[in-house]
Amino acid sequence: MGAGGQRVACPLSVALGDPELRRIGVAIRRRRITADRGREFLEQLATLNFKIDRPPLVVDFPRLHSLALTYRLTAYDAAYLDLAKRLSLPLATNDGDLRKAARGEHLEVV
Repeated sequence: MGAGGQRVACPLSVALGDPELRRIGVAIRRRRITADRGREFLEQLATLNFKIDRPPLVVDFPRLHSLALTYRLTAYDAAYLDLAKRLSLPLATNDGDLRKAARGEHLEVV
């Protein structure tokens, strides 16, 4: 459960290649943050206890492609949108295009 008891989920592709996680490593290497601060962030992230979804199957590709084309989304954003739809979860994002797509799919946006 996430903060406030909310269910939190992310696509496997996002968990494995999360840009935020990569940025932490870069920030540490470039001495923008300390290794301790990076570890603190990752420890805090771990407390969210989020569910990592299964990797997409080949049979999922047409559905993901359709979402990406319909709403002009990246594959990354289409994976989030698809996950929220499949698990009937609200979508948490500040991205305007993704918010619009979620509303187009009748999803709650937080």
